Amino acid sequence: MACHSAPTSQPPEGSGRPPAEQPEVESRRSGVRGVQWWFFSNYGECFAGGVKVETPEEFAAYDPKLNELIARVFTTHRIPMDVFHAKRIRPVTC
Repeated sequence: MACHSAPTSQPPEGSGRPPAEQPEVESRRSGVRGVQWWFFSNYGECFAGGVKVETPEEFAAYDPKLNELIARVFTTHRIPMDVFHAKRIRPVTC
């Protein structure tokens, strides 16, 4: 049985940027966080300009393209067994 793992990302030679700052890595992180906001199961976050993303509606306004893509896959914002849904464990104010 083969074990599959995510490819490791190396910074372009001479870029001086660690892998976490690479655009492709950030894109994957945005997708994961976007799905968590879609299901209202993520910590809120403040972005440049005082933009708060904590709810599915705020996420849709913040990243409409990713929101539309996720909407093609999931038909609801609720996972029945998600104990963190809409709990706002760490509320955010920007």
